[in-house]
Amino acid sequence: GSIYILLWLAYTKLRVPFVKADSVLALDVANCLRSPGNCDPLGQLIQQSIIPTILFLSNHVAIKLGALFSPDLLLAYGIAPETECSNLIVSEKLFQALPPK
Repeated sequence: GSIYILLWLAYTKLRVPFVKADSVLALDVANCLRSPGNCDPLGQLIQQSIIPTILFLSNHVAIKLGALFSPDLLLAYGIAPETECSNLIVSEKLFQALPPK
């Protein structure tokens, strides 16, 4: 999930505006991606375009967490390095365990 969203941000050239945005905007966008509403235009965009794109990437570009993070780091958090990035439960566990910037 999260890794593929980063790939999508890079592909769409949204990385720089997203990084430059204040933390409130970044948090709002992250919350919308996690739980898009059906009624508003942003929720519809997420459901009709962004989610299918992320699903396509995760199905066609298998990335293992061990290719991005040190196996020792992953094992310290109880995560197998061969776990695919599309495993949302494990990815969320990892990102919540990492110290903030």
